[in-house]
Amino acid sequence: MLAEILTYVGDVRRRLLEQYRDSVTIAGLIEVAAAQAQELESQLWLMILQTSIGYYGPTPPTPDDIFVTQTPATGIWLDWLGARVGEPRNGQLDGNYAVQIHARVLANRSSGTIPELYQVVFYALFGGVPLTDFSIVESYPAGLVIDLGHEIELEGEARLVQAKVRIARAAGVGTMILFNEENDALTFTFSNSAALEPSAFEGFGNSSNPATGGAFAGALLA
Repeated sequence: MLAEILTYVGDVRRRLLEQYRDSVTIAGLIEVAAAQAQELESQLWLMILQTSIGYYGPTPPTPDDIFVTQTPATGIWLDWLGARVGEPRNGQLDGNYAVQIHARVLANRSSGTIPELYQVVFYALFGGVPLTDFSIVESYPAGLVIDLGHEIELEGEARLVQAKVRIARAAGVGTMILFNEENDALTFTFSNSAALEPSAFEGFGNSSNPATGGAFAGALLA
């Protein structure tokens, strides 16, 4: 992995020919040049960091360390990076936008394999959902069902996944994305009894209060 070199001065000292190591003048001149090279290295490294979304690794890390990156780009630099890969900001804050740019890069490079799609979905959901909480199942002859399998805060999160998957999936492969904006206890469910079972959280609403009842899951085509 690319890394900043911090040892220019020490390196030139060690590489001086034996007959020059005791020469204060020569050592001093070499060290001055090395210090200038070190300053140039530091400035170049700063430029790299300011124009980078950071390193997220080849496989999804745990949620605890996903955002432990080296000073990623912010502000207009993120806008510049997003424009280069085709990812609009759409009002997102820098931290979220950086992750979406990373998801877009993965989507752009994807050849449509299941492992690649897991990566794309993981980052499109901001890395906050463990890989075990959603599933991608093939539906033959040419289809996929992506079940996000958790309570998302807004339908907009599912649409972020939809936008990335449309790019990442193979051509001609139809994809359905299933999501739920409520937890399981508040999701629409049919009664398993023949008797009437009133519930404000699971079944249909009623004429006096149609807003009661369970929440329906959502589905998007990608």
